[in-house]
Parts: sequence; structure tokens; C-alpha cells
Amino acid sequence: AKLEATRDFMQIKKRDGVPVKSVFATVNKRQLTPNDALAKLDPLLKELKKEGVGIRLMGEKEKNAQLAKEMRHATMIALFLILAALLVIFDRFRSALMVMSVIPLSIFGALAGHWVMGINLSMPSVIGILGLAGVVVNDGIIMLDFLHGTRDYDTFLKRAALRLRPILITSLTTFLGLFTLIFYATGQAVILQPIAVAIGFGLLWGTVLNLFYLPVLYAVWYGIGRKG
Repeated sequence: AKLEATRDFMQIKKRDGVPVKSVFATVNKRQLTPNDALAKLDPLLKELKKEGVGIRLMGEKEKNAQLAKEMRHATMIALFLILAALLVIFDRFRSALMVMSVIPLSIFGALAGHWVMGINLSMPSVIGILGLAGVVVNDGIIMLDFLHGTRDYDTFLKRAALRLRPILITSLTTFLGLFTLIFYATGQAVILQPIAVAIGFGLLWGTVLNLFYLPVLYAVWYGIGRKG
């Protein structure tokens, strides 16, 4: 007998009756995201496809694609429900849209928070931004509900100033509740850190918007200005 030793797979797996061979890898997400790794492998994968090798990307790539689709649907539903809730409080679309205009602007705070913390934007970050949309409008409701119906300049300034303390306290207590998860996440809590960063820093920037941008928008829309 002639014996020949070769290296081969320990088992053969099939998908839909077709033999498949899988390649698994993990990355250090603080240095490189899975999408960045796949982008670097893309030229090699294209060459293999030209040679007739069938390639299907699964794992995190597949999960991210599915989650992105679900998040688009969830975003549309969430915005619709927020608008419906605001219309119950305010009697006009313009007031509800003023409050909702803070939502896209607050996203810049979430992005800045990821940059400050050195965290790559990921699907948990998108989930956090979606949650931020529901949180940041709370301060907007506090501000605009107090200004609603105001047309006099002096009264407008007094009412806007009276909302400073409630809005600051509301936002500060929320941020402090997320403080540990944002700055001292360890172990499995690291998975939730991007969500906390998106909500925490987005809320801080949203607070600035609700204190300055929203009253200015209201004043410009209704033509409130200093007389003389």
C-alpha cells in the first residue's frame, strides 16, 4: 500500500446540496470594522468570482443588511408616531414640525460623540440614534408648549428663560444615568456603549438646540422681534 498524507477539511458542509467551504474571522473593532475589512478584501473577492468561485458574504455583513432594512421601517414608524403624539399636544402641524426639526440636527451630536470616544459608527449606534429621536423631543415639547401662543417680545423672552432650568435638569439627569456606560463600559457592556454614546451626546447637543435654536425658529416664524 502507498500512503500519502495531505491537508484537507475535517468535514464537508453543504448548503442546498452544494458543497461549501466557510472562512471565519474576527476583527478588533476599535481599530477596524468588519465592513472596512471586507472593503480591503473586495478586490481579491472580485478576482475569485471571475475565476468561477461562488462567494456569499454572511455573518455580520448579512446581519447588518437585514438590520438596516428593519431600521428603515422602524424609523418611518417611529417618526409617524412622534408626529401623531405631537399633534395631540399642539393644534397645528407647524408647531409639531418645529419640534421634530430638532431630531435630524441632534444627530450631529451623536456623531461627534462617536468621534470623541473613538468609536466607529455601527448598527447599535443607529439604534441609539433612533432612540435619541424619542428623547430629544421631550425638551422641545417643554419649551414650545410654554411658548405656544406668545406673540409679545418681552413675554417671549421671559417664558423662554423660565424653561432653562427644567430642560437642563432633565437632560443632565439623563446624561448622568448613561455616564458609566459611556465612559466605563467593560465586558459585555461594551456592546451597548455605542447606544449610550449616541443618546448621551446627542441629547447634550439637542439640549442646546432646544434652548436656542427652537425659540429662535419660533420667533422667526411668528415674526416676534424687539419693537423699535
